[in-house]
Formats: sequence, structure tokens, C-alpha cells
Amino acid sequence: MAIVTNYVTAQPPKWAENTVLVWSVFGALAIVSLGLMFWERRLAAGAPEAGVRPAPLGRIAVGGHST
Repeated sequence: MAIVTNYVTAQPPKWAENTVLVWSVFGALAIVSLGLMFWERRLAAGAPEAGVRPAPLGRIAVGGHST
């Protein structure tokens, strides 16, 4: 692991030297992450109530093979 770390710090790629690009990508990833978190919460809010039991897997599998 130390060899890889030393190589990366000794010769960083050219795009990594552009701090505006690096921070822009970091900011975009943070915004996308927050958006996905809020979307997941919205989808979870529309989930069925805890009192409703899901159908058994065996019943779903059998129902899919009828012709």
C-alpha cells in the first residue's frame, strides 16, 4: 500500500493539480449524494404500512408459471 501511496503523491495526474476541477467534482458528488438521500427518503415514505404482510416468495414463483 505504501508503494502506491508514494507513487501517487510523487507523480499526481495532471487533472489532480487543477484544484478548481477537483473541488467542483467533489461538490457535484456531494450534491448528487444528498439528492439521492432525499429521493430515497421520499420513496420510503410511500412504502406500504408495516401491518401489510408481503406475499410469500413461493406463491409469487408459482403464480408466474401459469399458462
